Amino acid sequence: MSIIIFQHDTELDKNALLSVIIVVEDMTKPQDRRDLSPSINSHHENKLALRTSPATEIKTEHGEKDDDTDLPADLPPDQKDLIYREIAFFRERAAARERERQREEEERANRRAKAEKERERSHGRENRERERERERERDRDRDRDRQYGHYHQPVNFVPARESRRESYILDDEEEEQRRQAKRKTEMEMAFKERERRWQHREETMATNREREAERDLDIREKQIRDREIMARKLAEWDDDIEADRGQEEYYKDRSRWWFHRQQFRARELAMDEADRLREQQEIELEQHRLQTLEEERKQREEAMEAELNNEKEILTLATNGTSQNNSVKPKLTLNLASKRRAALMAPAEDEEFDDEEGIESKRKRRILVPLEYSDNEDDENKTEERKKKIKELVATIPTDKEGLWNWNVKWEELDENILSKKLQPFVSKKIVEYLGVQEDELVSFVIDHLRNKKPAEDLTKEMMMTLDEESELFVKKLWRMLIFETESKTRKI
Repeated sequence: MSIIIFQHDTELDKNALLSVIIVVEDMTKPQDRRDLSPSINSHHENKLALRTSPATEIKTEHGEKDDDTDLPADLPPDQKDLIYREIAFFRERAAARERERQREEEERANRRAKAEKERERSHGRENRERERERERERDRDRDRDRQYGHYHQPVNFVPARESRRESYILDDEEEEQRRQAKRKTEMEMAFKERERRWQHREETMATNREREAERDLDIREKQIRDREIMARKLAEWDDDIEADRGQEEYYKDRSRWWFHRQQFRARELAMDEADRLREQQEIELEQHRLQTLEEERKQREEAMEAELNNEKEILTLATNGTSQNNSVKPKLTLNLASKRRAALMAPAEDEEFDDEEGIESKRKRRILVPLEYSDNEDDENKTEERKKKIKELVATIPTDKEGLWNWNVKWEELDENILSKKLQPFVSKKIVEYLGVQEDELVSFVIDHLRNKKPAEDLTKEMMMTLDEESELFVKKLWRMLIFETESKTRKI
């Protein structure tokens, strides 16, 4: 027999006990339920008042209660136990509600504490941000004071020969140094950020590659194991034994096996078709790559051929005057034949000597014939030296666009002689090659562009409307010719 002690709500217990008493009376005297009066209800309420102490002892399991003044005396014991159990049930519910209420109160208190802590942290962050902003403002104020603080200082007398120019220059230099240092710091930070992102991306890609490699290795190992298992199984396979066992689907349910076999074959055919398409795509990509490489190779060969032709044209134009002046080959005259004839006629007076001595003396006395050179030898040496210098100059001229565009052209050496006799024929020839017809206006436009000493980029843009993609190549060749002629005149080649 257990004793249950509850801390309960008096009003709730009163209502619960009243309800139980009414139910019990309905059970015992249903015919008199209609005659219940408010006085009876008040009588029950008075009885309930005796049961509203904070702590009450209740005996369950058919036990006796300490005080039975609140229940009818003729109430059977089993009904009393029922009433006590109902009261205990209501008290348990009240206690559960009380615990739930306390738990909710604790949760609300915890939430309020967390919200308070969060507000304190946010206030702390805001205070720190405001403090940093104030520190930055103070730094900016100090910088402005350092830069412009002398404006607020009293002006001292300065002699006329002294100037503040040096201080201004120093201030500008300091400002430029600070700006450069700030730019350098920002560039370093940006570089580190890009490096970090690149490193993270590379690490992720490496991890993915390793994971894919491991997965492929697992798949291959599984395929090898399955192949070995299937090979052993097929090597030991016996149709009669398997038919007797009836474990394989082929022997157990032929129609179901055929259905699964069709699905498997459909998957195999789909995978084979996907493999064929993928292989065809790889072949097409490889062909496209090879075709692209072949086109790039042809373009490089054409560019090299055009470059060689350009150099040949430059050499031809440069050596044109020399070849016209020295069209006759240098002569080298040797008086060997006449000297030899004189030497053969001289030994007639030595006939008294023996033949052997004569032959011996002829072998010993070898006649030295002097070589006589003509006056054209110096001209030939000068021509060879000039060609060598021209080749060296051509080798120093850049072939790429950046090098040509950035070349410091000696415009002071460009005169009308070079424009009319060197560059204009070159431009006319190239225009005919590109367009197929002679365009005098276009040639005059190019020559005027050079005469006005305008940059190569502007000429490329202007020629783009006429020559389209070949304008850049044309300007590159023209600019090489211009550099060659001006440098040749400067170096007096």
